[in-house]
Amino acid sequence: MIELFYFLFQAYLREGVALQNLGQHGEALAAFGAGLAQDANNTNLITGLIDAALKSPLKGIPNRTPVFATSSLDVAY
Repeated sequence: MIELFYFLFQAYLREGVALQNLGQHGEALAAFGAGLAQDANNTNLITGLIDAALKSPLKGIPNRTPVFATSSLDVAY
């Protein structure tokens, strides 16, 4: 069972690396995150997550405040 557990993390790591190499950084972040949900201390997954985040084109977008609808029509009573 321990070997299967180990290969599960390897699968997330390999998926993340493959997606990152294809330029699909958002999907790579999701793969690394899914692996970290299983093992939060896996340094390879953490490194992959950080690397994908730094290469993501979204890193250059300034922080924006989310816009929420405020009209009374959006509130259910």
